Amino acid sequence: MMVGAGAGHAGVVAVLLSRGASPLKWDGGGRCAVHHAAAQGRPDILRALLEAAHSQAGGHGQLDNLSENGFGFGIKPDGWRRTPLHLAAEEGHVAVIEALLARCVDGTVGRCRLTR
Repeated sequence: MMVGAGAGHAGVVAVLLSRGASPLKWDGGGRCAVHHAAAQGRPDILRALLEAAHSQAGGHGQLDNLSENGFGFGIKPDGWRRTPLHLAAEEGHVAVIEALLARCVDGTVGRCRLTR
């Protein structure tokens, strides 16, 4: 999943998600596929991953319990304390930043909780 997301292979990610693969498995650097999609500037893949995470969480809408500090859009910071938002901003991926913010309850970066 992480390799597909990081390489921009939306079809690979879609197949893996359809087979029940978790978008929230962590690699050795503390990143999940959402981090990789954000770093590579792939809002399409990011949206699919977030939707799958929402569905796999039972459709409860809020994934905040997966975040250490409420700033990770439901995703833990990586080993360097960077969230997907940090990675997208670092690379200038505006569409990814917009996709992340669109998933927030209130549209702000403070204590964001993911919503459908």
